[in-house]
Amino acid sequence: MEAQSICEDLPSLPIVSDNDLRALYAELKTPKICQDLEPVSQALGQCGDARYHSLIASWLAKEKTFFPDRGMHGAYNSRTARKSAVREKRLFALLAAAGNGKNRQALPILRAMLRRGGVYSQEIAVAIGRIGDPADLERFIETDTYDSRHKIDLSGFGVMAIDRIMKDVDDPAVPAQKKEAIIEYLASALGHETISRYRLLMYHKNSLISKTAAGAIARVAEPGDEPLIMRMLEDKNPVLRREAISALKRIWDDKYAPVAISALKLDPDDTVRSRAAECLGTRRVCAADSALRWSAANDGSSSVRDVARANLEVLYNSGAEKLARRPHADWSQAKVEQLLKDAQGKTREWQRFAAVAALARGGYPEETIPMLADIMSNGTDPVNRAGAVQLLRQISGEKAKAELTKGLTSPDPWLRKNAAAALADWIGECGGKPEPAP
Repeated sequence: MEAQSICEDLPSLPIVSDNDLRALYAELKTPKICQDLEPVSQALGQCGDARYHSLIASWLAKEKTFFPDRGMHGAYNSRTARKSAVREKRLFALLAAAGNGKNRQALPILRAMLRRGGVYSQEIAVAIGRIGDPADLERFIETDTYDSRHKIDLSGFGVMAIDRIMKDVDDPAVPAQKKEAIIEYLASALGHETISRYRLLMYHKNSLISKTAAGAIARVAEPGDEPLIMRMLEDKNPVLRREAISALKRIWDDKYAPVAISALKLDPDDTVRSRAAECLGTRRVCAADSALRWSAANDGSSSVRDVARANLEVLYNSGAEKLARRPHADWSQAKVEQLLKDAQGKTREWQRFAAVAALARGGYPEETIPMLADIMSNGTDPVNRAGAVQLLRQISGEKAKAELTKGLTSPDPWLRKNAAAALADWIGECGGKPEPAP
């Protein structure tokens, strides 16, 4: 229990010595305390102390393999999934530590890794951006301008990227075509500190810049930005009001329900009303039932009616995929029996999970619930365990929900966290019927 408690507290514990740092790195290499490596990875990624720059840089030099067996999109390979997941966590943690710590000693290594290309080029570019070397920013912009097929992610540069882009936008000597091409990068800058720039650009004379800045505010907003979001909701520009609803959806609190319901009922712009309906459905605001029903049946815009109807269904569980609804696959009885035998008898966990997953997706979810619960609770591979949680979430129904609820009282912190996440994401908490009133 003490080890589990340490795992839960890891991301918030300060790194105060080389020994702490080496212990975290060793844990990522051969995990002993936590099956879930996320808290270990987060703790190492938060290390920004310059004392550890040389260590982080030397470890990055060892971790620069791009796992070609996973393909460009990280193709799933059951046999190597655990090993790949551990290596991926380790690389991501080191990239975060290098970027967050503005580790200039790591720059040559990161630049070499980026030149090689590979699955994780975007994460490497973001780490380089967070270190914030102007020469890299200029080189990336030039590369993106002349090679649109292989764009480099500028988002890590944050405010620096916004200022550099606006320098070109405001330069009368820069061709209009080039300006339009780089404005799209404005919305990608990472970090809450960028909101100060976006706030100024919301009212830019160029409507595309204004729209892009408003969308970026919705993406980086935090609860402390509530005054700005409320001012956007009252603006005469419908684009700002629409993105304000998106920002509320991001920082959601139940106190915003009346605001979103009011926007759904009263806002004169179709896109704002649609965004409000989407927000209320996604956030499962049961108090929005009557407003969504009225909009689904009576709104003057057919697009708003469609969005309201779809989100009313989401509110009552009809919009989510449920594996329990699937008809049985066109399999022979022998194949079904073989899959059941594999699911119960295979020695290797990934083979059992593959058979269980095939059965669940093939229209036999009820039979798989006990087996999925066993893998979720007693499995040794985090990839298979996470897959079991997700399948229980998709199967839905009271039996699957009961198994996930048991996980809330487990002594395993990984299971408690993932079961809580699955239950928090459970659709249909409002009860009732999804059909709008005629």
